[in-house]
Amino acid sequence: MDPGEVGCFDVEGFESEPGPEFTIETFKQYADDFMNQYFRTRSKAMGQKQWEPSLEDIEGEYRRIVENPTEEIEVLYGNKLDSGVFGSGFPIISNASKVSEYPEYLTSGWNLNNTPRLTGSLLAFESFKTSGVATPQLQIGMCFSSFSWKVEEHHLYSLCYIHLGAPKIWYGVPGRYTVKFEMAMKKYLPDSLLEQPKLCDNLIIKLSPSAIKSESIPVYRCIQYPGEFVLIFPGAYYSGFDCGFNCAESVNVAPFQWLPHGQNVVELYSALRRKTSISHDKLLFSAARESVRAQWEIFLLRKNSLDNLRWTDGCGKDGILTKALKASLQNF
Repeated sequence: MDPGEVGCFDVEGFESEPGPEFTIETFKQYADDFMNQYFRTRSKAMGQKQWEPSLEDIEGEYRRIVENPTEEIEVLYGNKLDSGVFGSGFPIISNASKVSEYPEYLTSGWNLNNTPRLTGSLLAFESFKTSGVATPQLQIGMCFSSFSWKVEEHHLYSLCYIHLGAPKIWYGVPGRYTVKFEMAMKKYLPDSLLEQPKLCDNLIIKLSPSAIKSESIPVYRCIQYPGEFVLIFPGAYYSGFDCGFNCAESVNVAPFQWLPHGQNVVELYSALRRKTSISHDKLLFSAARESVRAQWEIFLLRKNSLDNLRWTDGCGKDGILTKALKASLQNF
């Protein structure tokens, strides 16, 4: 991070720079050395030979950097690493050596390699793996590695899991405040950047929660520990940082409840002349076809399976699927 990235009001740098290549082992050593050196001064000032900063200490220092930057601080972050290339922290069927070692996790719905394609997930109808949408991505972080305020593409749900290491601290703004949040953020951006259609999806500006709260927008805080999941809802803006070396993995999901959000985003992207990364209509009509099949099996073949019942939940006059189909047809 540099002052342009972390400052609330003095915004100059809006792009992160690529860093050197590491193995997991060498990156962990780099991260641990950075953290020990950074907090060594405070340890000496307190007269303690061995002093471990608490989460409150780390968060307080991070907030100071964001709200009152006085020096350049450079940290590294392995972000958006395709698990199809770098591997997944969850077992996969193609990795035969781990199949017998973790049989209970291999087909689990909590295995992020399976989650996007569970029954009832609309991403199961994607015939290709869109990187970052249906394919899990890894994040390898260190102390102060941060992700700027962003919202998921297509306002999809997102599920994040920490495999090992230090906690993450998240800040979130509910989806119902999306428009107000974006208007507030633009107050801190140079005019030259306001016309970029993707800017509000992935802002590199670091704006403190206190600054957002001053705009009468609620900000919620969450501490995520290893072994825990964090679920991000459609349209919710979020940011956060790592409290030390860690390894996390995340993926997008799209249950029935996402359909109204997806339709709104399609209309928004159309107005901005922005390309979509998934076909909303394809997912919608595939879900409709599956629902018809499920109803056929229930009423004619008496197959009242849980999967069939799940698909029929969105049907009916006031069903989510019915409303989504009507909205889509009205926009043709």
